[in-house]
Amino acid sequence: MTVEVLIAGAGPTGLALALWLSRLGVRVRIVDKVREPGTTSRALVVQARTLELYQQIGLGRTLVDSGLEFTGLSEGRAGAVHAGDRLPWVEPAPGAKDNFGPLASLRWQVHVHGAASPELARACAARDLPLHVFSFGPAAARAGMVRDALYLVRPDGYVALADPSGGRARLERYLESRGLRLEWACGAEALREEGGSPGPTHPVQPDAEG
Repeated sequence: MTVEVLIAGAGPTGLALALWLSRLGVRVRIVDKVREPGTTSRALVVQARTLELYQQIGLGRTLVDSGLEFTGLSEGRAGAVHAGDRLPWVEPAPGAKDNFGPLASLRWQVHVHGAASPELARACAARDLPLHVFSFGPAAARAGMVRDALYLVRPDGYVALADPSGGRARLERYLESRGLRLEWACGAEALREEGGSPGPTHPVQPDAEG
C-alpha cells in the first residue's frame, strides 16, 4: 500500500491528524509502539480551538455531548488577572524559573509572585496542592500580577481563583465549597522556585528578582 503521509504515534494528535488528512483525501498510515488502543485518559480538558478543529471534521458535538462541563470554577480578581483568564506568562529574569514551567505537570497548583505565608504553605501541603513561589519584579507587574497574591491555577493553565490577599482561608473556602479533592496531585510541593522548601515559621520567599 502506497501512502502519502506516515504518522508516528496513535495518540490524540496523531489520530486527529489522520482524520483530517483522510477527510482531505490524503492516504495515511499510523504507526505506534503499542499494539492495542490506549485505556487511560490522554487529556483533562478540550480547549475551544481544539473543538473548532473537531467541529470541522464532524466530531465537535459528539465530544461536547459525551464530556463533562465545568461551571462555577472561576472566582475573584487580583490585579489585571481575573479568574477564568489564562495564566499570564511572566518573563523570567536571567537564572530564574519560568512561571509556565510547572504547568507541564497538569496539576491544580497555586502560584504566588512575592512571598507566601506559612499558613498558605501548610494548607497547600496538607492538600497535596503544589505551591510555586516566584519573585515579584517589573515583569510580574507588567503581566498584571499583584505582589503576594494567590493564583489557583487549573490543570489547563487557566486561573480558577485569584485572591489579592494571598490568604489561606479563601483558598480553603473555595476548594471546600466546590467539593474539589486534589489528593491525586502526586505529592505535596511547597516550593521556592529558586531552590529550597518553606520553613514552618517563615514566609516563603524567592532568592532572585524576576
